[in-house]
Formats: sequence, structure tokens, C-alpha cells
Amino acid sequence: MHSRVATMWERLLAIVCEEGVSGLASRGWSFAPWALRRRGNDGFDSELGVDTAGQVPVWNLGVSSANAKFASRYAAVNPSAFRNALAHVDLEPSKFSFIDLGCGKGRALILAAQRGFKRVVGVEFAPGLAAIARKNLERTGLAAEVVEGDVCQYRFPNDNLLVYMYNPFGSVVMVTVIKNLLDWVENCRHTAYVFYLTDIHHKLFESEHAFELVARRDDFSIWRLR
Repeated sequence: MHSRVATMWERLLAIVCEEGVSGLASRGWSFAPWALRRRGNDGFDSELGVDTAGQVPVWNLGVSSANAKFASRYAAVNPSAFRNALAHVDLEPSKFSFIDLGCGKGRALILAAQRGFKRVVGVEFAPGLAAIARKNLERTGLAAEVVEGDVCQYRFPNDNLLVYMYNPFGSVVMVTVIKNLLDWVENCRHTAYVFYLTDIHHKLFESEHAFELVARRDDFSIWRLR
């Protein structure tokens, strides 16, 4: 039984790698939006009365963006991993805007708001996930915004920034995000840090001289825009 399940997932992974998620749809596979409503069972959610845990695929979520095929699944960051990464930079949260690209259900937004960032913004292109994030923020009473849209069209505010990403998308989208950040640094006289957890595409940042590496560990990289 276990071997058959493993083989099935290996086949699915091979199709996605070769053809993208559309290859699954063409073979009759469907991933229903009900998965959004499955509540994870961890201490963070239980303590705050929110629904941020677990993993959610982006397939069949009513996303109209052409970049949907490059998206990664939503996964909730471990609060200790978030705090550990933040501890590697000496910054005063009240002087920085926190921007989460691909915020999903909003766990990182909650963590950032708890730290007292000047402004907390999540960008999410899946309407179902954006709605859950807003509901979670409402339950906590914390101040944060959720912008529903494609990160490639998002324009960074003229402020000190902490741009946060938890492996939200593939290299095609990341290249555009990096370009937008380079445009930002050309036009703004502020400080910006990029926090990239599970930094699969870190080499894209290394190829741009404007990104100065501040810290790197097994599970994250941090750059400062200069």
C-alpha cells in the first residue's frame, strides 16, 4: 500500500516538474478549494484562535494570474524560525514596513505585527487565502493589510522595508521581484532588507551587486539593499 502511494506521488511530482500544474488538470486531477478550510492543529493557532497552520496547494483556487503556475504551496512558518531570522539583523521594527510577498493565511503578518513594525502588508494572489488572512488578522485585533494581487505588479512603498518571503514562488517570478526591488533602490533613499526563508533561489540575489549578504544559515538568507 505504502509503495503504491509513494509511486503515485512520484508520478505527480514528475508531471508538475515537466509540465507545471496544468499537466495535472489535463489528466483529470483536481484539487478542491475545501483544502483551504482545513484547520491545522498547532499551538500557535490554538493560542490565538486563528487558522494559519498546515500546507495548502495553489491549484484550483480561482487565481487569474498567469503566474499561478510558478507559485509554491502555502506553508506556515514556524514562529521560532521567524524570530531566529529576525534576530540576525539589528533593526528597530517601529521604523520599518514589513512586506510579506505571498502571505498566504497570514501567519508571518501576525508575527510581524506582534513585533511592532511600523506597517505590516501582505501580498497574496489567491483570493481564498487572502480572505483567510484577513479573518485571522481580525481575530487577533492586530493592524495589518492584505493586498490581493500578483507580487510582480506590487510596487514597494517609499519607506524603510523588510521584505519577507517564505519560498512563495519560483525563479521566473523571483526575477521580476528582484527587478522591482532594484527599481525601488534607484528611486528611494531608504534602507531595505530581504529575508528569504528556505532560500531555494538565493543565487538570483547573489548575481546582483545591489544585494549585500548580511546573514546565511541552512534555512534562510538575509540581504541588505545598497
